[in-house]
Amino acid sequence: MKKSYLILIAFLCFTNWVFSQANDCTNAILLCGNTPVGVTPTTAGFDEFSLPANIVPSCYNFSGPTTWFKVEIAQGGTLGFDVIPENGTDDYDFAVFGPVSNCSNLGTAIRCSSTNPQAAGVSANTGLNATETDLSEGPGPNGNGYLKELDTKNGETYYILLGQASGSSGFQINLNGTAILPQSPDFNTPQDLETCDDDGIEDGFTRFNLVSQASAITTGFPDSRVTFHETLNDANLNQNPISATTTYTNTTVNNQTIYTRISSISGPCTEITSFDLIVNPLPTYTNPDELYICDATAIANYDLAALHERIIGTSPNNLVISYHRSAIEATMNLNAIQDINVPMSGVTIYFVVRNTATNCIIFDEFDITYQNSPALTQPTPLIYCRDDHTNLTFDFTNIETEALDGLDPDDFDTYFYETNSDRTTLAFTLGY
Repeated sequence: MKKSYLILIAFLCFTNWVFSQANDCTNAILLCGNTPVGVTPTTAGFDEFSLPANIVPSCYNFSGPTTWFKVEIAQGGTLGFDVIPENGTDDYDFAVFGPVSNCSNLGTAIRCSSTNPQAAGVSANTGLNATETDLSEGPGPNGNGYLKELDTKNGETYYILLGQASGSSGFQINLNGTAILPQSPDFNTPQDLETCDDDGIEDGFTRFNLVSQASAITTGFPDSRVTFHETLNDANLNQNPISATTTYTNTTVNNQTIYTRISSISGPCTEITSFDLIVNPLPTYTNPDELYICDATAIANYDLAALHERIIGTSPNNLVISYHRSAIEATMNLNAIQDINVPMSGVTIYFVVRNTATNCIIFDEFDITYQNSPALTQPTPLIYCRDDHTNLTFDFTNIETEALDGLDPDDFDTYFYETNSDRTTLAFTLGY
């Protein structure tokens, strides 16, 4: 048997981990299955040693940051463990109690280690193994960090108390030996929930259906049940569960990790897993709004495919666009068109921009109508005289008003060119 548990104690700097009140013996973390465990207490919990039947361990007072673990033996055998500090230098001490029935009669510790690894010149790893014969060691330089493993029997319960004597990082605990622990509950590995930010406000927050997620996790396993938590710490300590609702809104913009605690209805064990809530942005695009066909004498064909770059840009980043004759066809992605014969009354084009990576889509529309060119009046030539070789500056301020001859200038954009060729190609516009 070898099971690994990751424990993070006090002052951990990972942004996905939070600090919470320390656990104590009565809500000790049950070790079974292969669940990674993350807890970040900053102080000791309830003082179990204030109870008359609980004796303070002789090797260490465990008054600083602590974590309690509970081990229930399904089938007897040897039981050992390795505590491995995350940074390889922190000093973790431990005490083991049992076999006991509850936290009010722990009695005297059957194992107790408070060796300081740096003072003793040994590894910071500590625990129980099959080679040691001593039952207690420490403090300071006394000992090598390891004590004799336990010989357990069916149905027994043991408590392991870990205390952080010095340092500020986490640790990993690996169980080993021949004893068999209760089986962890079965479940389906949860898939990330991914949706589009299409609730009307594009802010990176939207609603998720946690009811269907809970069902997906437990389908086929009627003995399993789930609770959801916003932090790993809460999931391990079974506190602050999220209501399994169909309208849970993520609390972290765009991406949030949800921790799932799976427990067995008939057994004591739990598993902790996680999944992400992912909010994908809607495609970014430019609506051409209204397009005109000028001076047509008959029904004209309009090339819609030529609008691609105008709407989604030259580097569309997984964006595709389709055009449709009706809103229903656009919604159902039916009968896409690449061009259209525009009736003289004009036409509305419905289009869909889709991100092929996220499958997020957005619907919009624009109109194509016919428009006659304005009847312009030939403006009066601008005549300037000069008596040297310096450049002249021409004032075009009144040219637009004169050319429009009473038409509202707000309805038109006017551009000036040096040559007819430039005007035809819309090149080299003159400023005025």
